[in-house]
Amino acid sequence: MTDDLPLALFTSSNGKIQLQVRLQDETLWITQRQLAELFGKTPPTINEHLKNIFNEGELAPEATIRKFRMVAREGTRTVERLLDHCRIQSKSDFDLFIEQTEQFSAKK
Repeated sequence: MTDDLPLALFTSSNGKIQLQVRLQDETLWITQRQLAELFGKTPPTINEHLKNIFNEGELAPEATIRKFRMVAREGTRTVERLLDHCRIQSKSDFDLFIEQTEQFSAKK
């Protein structure tokens, strides 16, 4: 597992959404928590949707999900955790994803 992938900051065209994602070649990796933030949902809701997508065979988890080691400060401690990240194939897919999210949010 490669945990030292470069991070990239992506901002939506209207500047309302900013995400720091892992970048590997043309593939972006986004956490399930970030997906939840994009859609204004909770991580368990995102996880349930992903599980349904996998169960219905639309996507294969081994091609879509990858664990990355994340380091965070919690009070005075440094904590390492393996977090699931979802694969987005290219920056153009990511831009389309963000655009669709903005349209979805505007309809609320």
